[in-house]
Amino acid sequence: MTFAGRKGCHVDRMKVELSLDTIISRRADLIATDIDDDKVFLDVSSGKYFGMNRVGSSIWDLSESPISIREICGRLMERFEVDESACRRETMQFCQTLADNGSFVVTPND
Repeated sequence: MTFAGRKGCHVDRMKVELSLDTIISRRADLIATDIDDDKVFLDVSSGKYFGMNRVGSSIWDLSESPISIREICGRLMERFEVDESACRRETMQFCQTLADNGSFVVTPND
């Protein structure tokens, strides 16, 4: 799960620590398009764009509606050959990056 092609200004955001039970969803105002198995999305308000591989694209698609990171991991393990530990670690990193840059809406854990 990687990002590529970042451009634009840096926006300071309050960092939220994610857990497997954190509910996330992608921001509805971001523009995305598929390129083969990859995806590119643009944050028009900041001028930043991001590229994702097919695993990142799957996470992006799953986050159209609010979903827990744990549920995302379960669906990724059904779709891709990956062990649970690696899937959780890499999915958490990916989701944390998108939360930190403001691309994901995070519902705080109670």
